[in-house]
Amino acid sequence: LTRWTWDPVGGEEALGAYTRARFTTAEGAPSNRARHLALSAEGDLWLISDRGLSTRFASSGVWSHEEVRRLDLNLTPACLGADGLIPWAAAVDLDLDRESGEVYVAFEGAVVRLSPSGALRCWRRGAELPNHAIRSVSVNPHPGARQGELWAGTDGGAYRYNEALGWQGFT
Repeated sequence: LTRWTWDPVGGEEALGAYTRARFTTAEGAPSNRARHLALSAEGDLWLISDRGLSTRFASSGVWSHEEVRRLDLNLTPACLGADGLIPWAAAVDLDLDRESGEVYVAFEGAVVRLSPSGALRCWRRGAELPNHAIRSVSVNPHPGARQGELWAGTDGGAYRYNEALGWQGFT
């Protein structure tokens, strides 16, 4: 994974140069195979790889990594199966709400919201979501979007979610 950053010279946007930062296993990344990534307002890098869900915190340069999330089925209903496991490497997309810090991960069978406190919310295909394979997720995708507006792209069309209205389909 390589990140290019424009560094202006003397505060002049027109002057400057790109700098490169590489994030591989040699630099502490959990995998060299990043599939989906998102950058927070603080510059933290979130990614899904063949090894799971990872975060590189910009302030410290430290990586956090989780291959599987085990849910307490007494507190949270099963999200992706009866076993209560969320295998992050199976994700099909990732986005984050830069205002709230919430991370959204799409799986073929569910959309999962992970809050900064670690709380988890799951919308399942065929239950809270229509019974279509989920392919993508996007938070506040355009300037006119309501804060916290979540979109899921599926084989059956696009679906929008917000707390007040729930899921609405556009096919």
